[in-house]
Amino acid sequence: MDRDGLKFALAGAFLVALSGIPTAFGYLIEPADRSFMGIVSDVPDWVQYRAWMTAFGKAVVIENPLTCEPHSAAFFNPQWLLLGRLAARLPAAVVLHTFQLLAAALFLYVTYRICCDFFSDLAARWTAWLLINASAGFGWVWVLEKRLSGRADALFPLDIYVAEPISFQNMIIFPHFLVAAILLVLTFRTAAAAVDRRRHRWAACSGLLALALGLTHGYDLVIVYAVLGAFSLLLLARRQHGALPLTVAAAIMLLSAPPALYFAHLTATHPIWRSVLAQFNDAGVHTPSPPHLLILLGLPLVLTLATWRNVMRWPEGGSWPLLVRVWCVVNFFLLYLPVGFQIHMLNGCQIPLGLLAAEGVLNHIVPWLHRRRLLPQRVQLGNRALDGRTFLIVLLVLLAVPTNLYLFGWRIKEVLRLEHDHFLYLDELAALEWLDQHSTDTETVLASLTVGEYIPALTGNRVFAAHWAQTVDFERKRAQLAAFFRPATTESERLATLDRCDVRYVLEGRAERALGAFEPERAAYLAKVFEAGETRLYRVLPHPVAGTPP
Repeated sequence: MDRDGLKFALAGAFLVALSGIPTAFGYLIEPADRSFMGIVSDVPDWVQYRAWMTAFGKAVVIENPLTCEPHSAAFFNPQWLLLGRLAARLPAAVVLHTFQLLAAALFLYVTYRICCDFFSDLAARWTAWLLINASAGFGWVWVLEKRLSGRADALFPLDIYVAEPISFQNMIIFPHFLVAAILLVLTFRTAAAAVDRRRHRWAACSGLLALALGLTHGYDLVIVYAVLGAFSLLLLARRQHGALPLTVAAAIMLLSAPPALYFAHLTATHPIWRSVLAQFNDAGVHTPSPPHLLILLGLPLVLTLATWRNVMRWPEGGSWPLLVRVWCVVNFFLLYLPVGFQIHMLNGCQIPLGLLAAEGVLNHIVPWLHRRRLLPQRVQLGNRALDGRTFLIVLLVLLAVPTNLYLFGWRIKEVLRLEHDHFLYLDELAALEWLDQHSTDTETVLASLTVGEYIPALTGNRVFAAHWAQTVDFERKRAQLAAFFRPATTESERLATLDRCDVRYVLEGRAERALGAFEPERAAYLAKVFEAGETRLYRVLPHPVAGTPP
């Protein structure tokens, strides 16, 4: 490794280590009577992934483990299958945290190689790599406004917290987004190589990468198909490479089509997965409008727009610089597709934005500033003089990172709060361990969302309500769950709730008592089978179906 490569490696190692600090804090401050669950943010989605891992640890194709309705196994995802099989042999926390660190390291390396491939100039490589991996938009302005106005919440939280295009946040929270972005950029890079080198094996490689992407994060195939379609048509219109670009694009789409077709069929015909998709669409999380998108994406988008002529010019150096430009432009329109998952179209967009922003800075902004004598050739900082271009790069990076610094501190603060869903009590975990040993996966458990969302992940059992999208008819079930523990609820109403999903166990602990003062021990249809500390587990006994005469 040369000296420059070593500097990149050290910078990457620093970012990887930094990304692991919030999780490390969780384990360091773990109270004696509680256990840190290894999740620093977005607990509902992470326990969903843990539930998939538990299910995949036992089967190759699984049911939806986060809803209680009986249904056939139809879901397959090789990424969570691999992690699930590893977690069946190793502690799940070790598997997940290793996955997190490896995904971060691999993303940093792949983006480094992409930057080296795109630029021969070292300063341009550093600029692009840092913008891709360290920038996080201008969301800090809403944080500042919140502080100055005394608001409880930020005015536009999506401008701050949307994770898909923020690489460093994904290193902390969503490493599978990084894996998807890696597959996305490598699919495009090998497609460009297939066109330039006229090699079928590069097209096949690109198609296999797209296939892996479709199997693990199928939403991103929309980006692949739209970008490659526009890219090949553009080359065809310019009469470059003949029909080869269309052939390459068609081959990639053909190889990667099976998962796209299957998931489209699944969500269209399977009642459980159709309901999941409908609830996902109702989540209300959409791509911010263009002005707010400018705040979310921040400096890379500002620099790219400021050098728009650079983006729109026909580049030299083969198909790859052109494909990056097509990716950047087409991706913007995909952000506003009228589909519920449009927010996922942001995934990976930081890569073309970072490359084009760096190219614009070094090839256009710096010369323009020099010509107008707005940027000196040398900038004196104390006893040290910096090249003017280097000074500008440092300044731009400093302008790009404040929101990441805020979010990094917020992740640590979120852990330091010791909230119940981040730190389960040991007696709750003991109850779940009993369930794991004495019940079957098809038996449904009724518990509060706080503990219940962990049940499919830690025991494999079905649960009455667990996840805002994956639990069918979630809002109604959440209301019924809350009513179950209220003293005013009639016994017939409770029995109807139990019968709805053939509930076999009821868990009662701190979170359940916070919902109401119902006393399960007084219910003739419940028998206590486990008790530890403040947590009790009851078996549902045979009883008349609700609404029928005794």
